[in-house]
Amino acid sequence: MENEERKDYKPLPKNAFDHEYMTERRREVQFLAEKGIIYSYTRETPDYKITQYKYKKTPALFAALLEFYTRLELEKQYRPRRPFKPDDTPRETEVLPDKEVSPDKVKEMQETLDKLSQKDDTE
Repeated sequence: MENEERKDYKPLPKNAFDHEYMTERRREVQFLAEKGIIYSYTRETPDYKITQYKYKKTPALFAALLEFYTRLELEKQYRPRRPFKPDDTPRETEVLPDKEVSPDKVKEMQETLDKLSQKDDTE
């Protein structure tokens, strides 16, 4: 089956692929401008009036996008969590889901804590 030719194959039309890279993020546009990459043109979506920035696809563009999205992922990983609000705290009447911990595991954890506290005392 793999070596057989597909008979239903149709060539893709020339306009099947977008020749420009598009973004709507202003932060991305600003980052690319700092890297010296300027958008080719802009357009607005007819329904929501969102500005779309179009760039010519080049190796420099994709290298800058790699750096931008790598930084963005790192920011997401190390972004501090939001502080608790008073209404986020559990009420006394609420039953929180809790994992069952075996007595052996509790004993093991206590022994580990004891060993660590002994090491701290000797240092």
